[in-house]
Amino acid sequence: MVMATKESMIQILQVLGEEVPVIKSVISRLLCAVLSTADCERGFSVMKLLKTALRNRISQQHLNAAMLVKIEGPDDHAFDFEQAKAIFCRNKKRRVV
Repeated sequence: MVMATKESMIQILQVLGEEVPVIKSVISRLLCAVLSTADCERGFSVMKLLKTALRNRISQQHLNAAMLVKIEGPDDHAFDFEQAKAIFCRNKKRRVV
């Protein structure tokens, strides 16, 4: 079985044009298909880091938000914890150690 490359599929799509709409539709969908599972695996790895034995009752909404921050958010080294602590204390009277 010969595997078609992305370039050969694009060339077939250009040659056939509007003559064979079914094949054009199939090739267009194949070109949009995901060829890697890296994003899915990254998501499961992050979920494994976040959902620990101590956080086993985290809601789906909070898990989604935490995963989004972990994957798309700023780097851990860029976060200013002192500024976050100041904002946290300023919003409500709290006893902070």
